[in-house]
Amino acid sequence: MLNSMRSKLGQKVYQTCILVPYLISMVVVSYIVFAMLSTENGVLNKSILSLFGLKPISWYTQAKYWPVILVVVYLWKNFGYNSIIYYATVIGIDTSLYEAAAIDGANRWETDLACDITGTEKKQLLQWYFWQLVAYFIQILDCSIRYRWIQDCYPT
Repeated sequence: MLNSMRSKLGQKVYQTCILVPYLISMVVVSYIVFAMLSTENGVLNKSILSLFGLKPISWYTQAKYWPVILVVVYLWKNFGYNSIIYYATVIGIDTSLYEAAAIDGANRWETDLACDITGTEKKQLLQWYFWQLVAYFIQILDCSIRYRWIQDCYPT
């Protein structure tokens, strides 16, 4: 989508809006989420739920909401970084693919969809493998830290 935008100003505004959550600290993100989910003054409870006539929800005291909240916040925070990586991949696609699709009669959306998917599938797979490797090393590091902590707390 960003690659097919004609306005340079629109591209810059879009990039800024997407990248800001990644650049701000997790403390600021937690305050933003608190402002959204607060029982007394939260945007969701005061504006959206009250608009539909629903009672306020105590998001922080009920464990059933936490998995969804954590996943959404994580995705929102990291979406900017991943979209920049994807955008850099799309920029690297040969323009002759787009021209060939246009000659074959594909409209703008079909051209973007077909060329972006075929041009980025290998790089996306490589990125997925890379992040799986990073997650594996983080788990190993986490386990070793916990093991050391247990040894320090409970010496044998």
